[in-house]
Amino acid sequence: MMISRKRGRIRVLIDDSERRRRDTLVRLLTAAGADAVAAGTRLRTILRQTMSADIVQRTVFIECDQTKTMRIFRWARLMRKRTVRYWVGSDVYFALTNERVRIMAKRINRLTHANIVVAPHLKDELAELGIESVYIPYPLEGLASMSLSPLPSKACVVCYCVPAKREFYGLDMVLEIARRMGDVRFQVVGDSGDGVRMPPNVHFLGIADNMDKVYEESSVLLRIVRHDGLSRMVLEALSRGRNVVYNYLFPHCLLARDVDESVVALSKAFAAGVNVTGAQYVRNEYADDRQSRALLSFYENLRAAGRRAMRTSGS
Repeated sequence: MMISRKRGRIRVLIDDSERRRRDTLVRLLTAAGADAVAAGTRLRTILRQTMSADIVQRTVFIECDQTKTMRIFRWARLMRKRTVRYWVGSDVYFALTNERVRIMAKRINRLTHANIVVAPHLKDELAELGIESVYIPYPLEGLASMSLSPLPSKACVVCYCVPAKREFYGLDMVLEIARRMGDVRFQVVGDSGDGVRMPPNVHFLGIADNMDKVYEESSVLLRIVRHDGLSRMVLEALSRGRNVVYNYLFPHCLLARDVDESVVALSKAFAAGVNVTGAQYVRNEYADDRQSRALLSFYENLRAAGRRAMRTSGS
């Protein structure tokens, strides 16, 4: 699929291993005034799409083929396109902790015109690797329309985990917290719980088709992760008036770094009621189109810089 050419609009090719984030970026950038399109899955298709793009953006995870990104970025630069690497929390974490990923990240950076991170602390962490970046929160849909439903009559905690990253998402800590709070129901989204010895008050939901219902039935989001960027679940929970216990500092969340602190914070969260101020904060800071407009402005400036460079070089 080629990117449509509408006069004056910047053409952006978006690739991301998480389809939901990729499609959200495409929709919101299009609404902001870009000609944005999702990259194909085959290398040949992406190289063809690159020819009609101004900006080629990729989010590269450890699970992805980083060599593929290098081929795409080499081709993009040969075609005089501007290349952008889009960093989320887990991407930065692996670059910091895995030597092979770190080496590849630096190689890719030589082919990258700009790096975008979704949280301020990620900018500082990448700087430790000698990689400069710009902080722009990623756009999210639907936050302004979230309703503040009453809390359930019985305390319930929602968490997130996936089978391949149980240690990363702190599942052992979640289970220990649940054992200490036996009268509280814990729901784990994203994991079926296969092979896990769990307390009777822990329920694994697997991939949830209706997250609205999950949040409505929950009192608190508990998120204790090895590393994070800008958590979509934190914003979603806050936008619905839920309290959040989190091991990162974030406005209107309760900070907890270990099991003991989490038990105390959860007890406070249950007593706090609907988190009206947290919901208002998310609406004020994340629920409009300012992030997608900021991305669009960044792309336009990047394209203009490329054109100036070509004129200067006499191309």
